[in-house]
Amino acid sequence: MKNGYLLDTNIWICFFNNDQRPQIVKARQTAEKIISKADVYLSVINLAELLQRSRKTKKDKKIREYLKAVECLSATRSTAELAGDLASEYAISGESLTTDDCLIAATAIENQLTLVTADTRFKTIKQLQTKLIKI
Repeated sequence: MKNGYLLDTNIWICFFNNDQRPQIVKARQTAEKIISKADVYLSVINLAELLQRSRKTKKDKKIREYLKAVECLSATRSTAELAGDLASEYAISGESLTTDDCLIAATAIENQLTLVTADTRFKTIKQLQTKLIKI
């Protein structure tokens, strides 16, 4: 098991973004602080989402190079089973979590990582440690 942080896609986007709006600058600074002081990971879902978005930008090559140095956590059968359980449990309770969100949450739970995200819906998952960053 690992200790550290799994950064959600929205936090990686802030990290790579040059947007100067105060809330984005603050989110980027918080992400930079976490990245510089702790073990940071991304999931295969985060990686796919980031590469999909970066391909449309001039920063694509830079982003790809940077992310090569970040450990990418794969989904296993047990990750998929936990994600399915989470999706089912939260659908019953009326919460709306996508399959991708549940896979990201399951990856963080399995690896004992804190999920850093701007998405408040993750707070509803009791087994998941989260750090919310307001964007």
